[in-house]
Amino acid sequence: ERYDKGLVALVRTGVAEAQEVKAIRLALHLNAALANLRRGNFSSAVDHATGAIAIDTHNVKALYRRGTARAKLAEHGHDAQKPLAKTDLEKALELDPSNGEIRTEVAKLRAAARAEKKELDNSQRTTFKNMFSGKTAPLYEDTNTEEPPPIIYDAPGTASRELVVATKDLSFSYDYSEQILKEVNLELRAGWCVGLFGNNSAGKTTLARLLSHQ
Repeated sequence: ERYDKGLVALVRTGVAEAQEVKAIRLALHLNAALANLRRGNFSSAVDHATGAIAIDTHNVKALYRRGTARAKLAEHGHDAQKPLAKTDLEKALELDPSNGEIRTEVAKLRAAARAEKKELDNSQRTTFKNMFSGKTAPLYEDTNTEEPPPIIYDAPGTASRELVVATKDLSFSYDYSEQILKEVNLELRAGWCVGLFGNNSAGKTTLARLLSHQ
């Protein structure tokens, strides 16, 4: 948390392009990425490592930490992170080929990819075998086309509740090279239960911190 506060304070100084300020921002992003990795906040780790890479595109620590965080997200069901993790870690290994930790992580990803390909090949062989043996289900089946009732809906009178906090055209970035939030319009009223949805590294955590003045 203190790393985030430090980054916000640097942005507010208005001198983000000074070389010494860039070095401080880089160190804060790297430390925040490591801290979030250790706490299991993998999306935030990706955010901060990305901020570090925006400052130094060949920073091995940033690439390694972002790749590791993306690999952890992939383990939790975010399959789109797998190739991104592989790209980050392989680039880090290219920059520092003697790093044993990076070599180990790259080897794990490559082994997992080979295992998945083998499993997919076996599954496809089984599918084709059953297809020609007549053991598969019909290709097209009737399905229920009725529209399901909504799970989330507005309760009566919610629009008249007291306004607690609102944003208009809110934009934010940790540095000038990559914008995290862009023109966000939002209002929260008393008694509301609000869900915030978005892809990994889309800025959900950053928005929550800004709304809570962190």
